[in-house]
Amino acid sequence: MITKMKTMRILCMLGIMAILVSCNQNEEVLQSETTDGTLQPVTITAVLENAPNTRTVSGTDDNVVSRCVMEIFKVSAGEFLASVYRQEVTTDNGFSFSAYLDPAETYKILFWADDDSGQAWDTSDLSKVSLQGNNQPSIAYAANAEWTGSDNKTSIDATLKSVVAKVTLKTTTEVAESSTISVTIPTTYTGYDVSTLAVIGDKAKTNDKYSSIPLRNRVTAGNEVFSFYTLVKDETQDITLSTSNSMSITLVSNVPLKSNMHTTLIGDVENIGKENLSISASISKNQWEGSDVTDNYTVNSVSHTIELKKEGVLTAELLTKAKAYENTLTISGLMNDSDMGILKSFLNATNRVLNLDMSNVTGLEKVDFAGCYCPNEIKLPICVTTLKEGSFKGCTCSNIYAPGAITIEKGVFEGIKGVYCIYLTAEKFTSVDEYCFSGISGLSWLDVILNPSQKNNVTNNNEWTPVGSSPIINLYYIDMSLARKQIVIRYDE
Repeated sequence: MITKMKTMRILCMLGIMAILVSCNQNEEVLQSETTDGTLQPVTITAVLENAPNTRTVSGTDDNVVSRCVMEIFKVSAGEFLASVYRQEVTTDNGFSFSAYLDPAETYKILFWADDDSGQAWDTSDLSKVSLQGNNQPSIAYAANAEWTGSDNKTSIDATLKSVVAKVTLKTTTEVAESSTISVTIPTTYTGYDVSTLAVIGDKAKTNDKYSSIPLRNRVTAGNEVFSFYTLVKDETQDITLSTSNSMSITLVSNVPLKSNMHTTLIGDVENIGKENLSISASISKNQWEGSDVTDNYTVNSVSHTIELKKEGVLTAELLTKAKAYENTLTISGLMNDSDMGILKSFLNATNRVLNLDMSNVTGLEKVDFAGCYCPNEIKLPICVTTLKEGSFKGCTCSNIYAPGAITIEKGVFEGIKGVYCIYLTAEKFTSVDEYCFSGISGLSWLDVILNPSQKNNVTNNNEWTPVGSSPIINLYYIDMSLARKQIVIRYDE
């Protein structure tokens, strides 16, 4: 091969983005262009699609790629004639080479990147990469490009995309420690051809089982149980879930699996194998910026919005992905008590969301923000008709909007911190407990905004007169649909 490479005079030199792994057999081509100037200089650049944050979805398994392999083939009429150059670099992002190519020839350049710490992949030939032994796939990316001298191109740019599918199992209920959860996929593959960007193998693996290690701690509702990568064709498959605590299995039909995509399974993992158990499956682009759209939700990290298309699909991961730290988080769509529980657990001083807008949420009848941290304002949807006892107990928030609340129980705002103004703007109350503002301390004044239609009802209703509260309650009657500016609020530290 080296004698053939003398005439090719291909020079590959390390760019600033990678550290070259020296290969003695290639030293003969690591030289400048030929003296007769017949070769054309070309810059070859490869980057990972999601750089610089090319990590696994799992927060507990943040592997990054550690190497990239490049192989240059001479081709004719689409047929591979010979591998004329190969190089491997250690990198966590991308790399750049300078090369001198013969303009009379056509070349195919293959790229592969993976996390080689587990030595899962045999990359000795990029036209037939294969899994070694019984290893399961690790994160891996691939791309290819073609160069022909007649094109007069001085650069080749390649973007590597994931060749594997990511699968994450999440639970809507608490899962006991010591459990081992398994996901079985009927058809997976052991090989990949970078030249065609397709899985290969004369015989696919059948009933490939991926299992979590025995759980050391309980997994709480809304969290990830485990994740894994799998090498599959782009298709739907009927997969099964099983657990070490049960001999029965749960079948999940028509699960979408696709390379460079992330499939999430969500359901009652603790009760896998029981009758009538529902596990939902969704697929999304495994991206870290911009809009992520699935059948269950849409999340956008630029506008800090989450649209929930089904109840029970909100997770801490989605809330984190919306990137609402020090911003306004807007949630719309369908929510239930499970979603509210996830949101409550998320809202604390660490996940500092300044404003929370839930005004376009449906299906939620009550809320629980006890102990939550949202310092500027919380806007509730009109579907929340009851403010339960302790709903805002110990919460930190300046302004609370509850336009649909018609039933207000005692101690709703007990121990609330920093509150200045509460908007209770329903047209008519059904029940208001006389102790609804009890337990508020540290304020001299508290402004409460009411609907003008409530004026006679409230002033003539003895049950409305708040007792057990230290601040003076100032009542304002304002039609919020006509209001153009906020009220100036009096308060004392």
